[in-house]
Amino acid sequence: MGRVTYIHHYLPALYFGILFLAYQIYNISSWYVSERGLYRVLLACATTVVFGFWWFSPLTYGWDKPIGDLKGMQWASSWPVYEDKFEL
Repeated sequence: MGRVTYIHHYLPALYFGILFLAYQIYNISSWYVSERGLYRVLLACATTVVFGFWWFSPLTYGWDKPIGDLKGMQWASSWPVYEDKFEL
């Protein structure tokens, strides 16, 4: 049996990682921008997260359209996102 990674080992670390990332974004942004600019930075981060969720949600929740529409999601050649075995 190969090495198994269980999600319950990594889930607590994910909480701390997200909290630390939020703290770092706030702390670094507060050095360089004003308070109004800080809201813009946080809005840009939130928009990026929402867009990333929207973009990759078909890979998580299922895709009921032609497989060719997923070609744009294959950012790296090692990702087996789009494979048309019948394409000539």
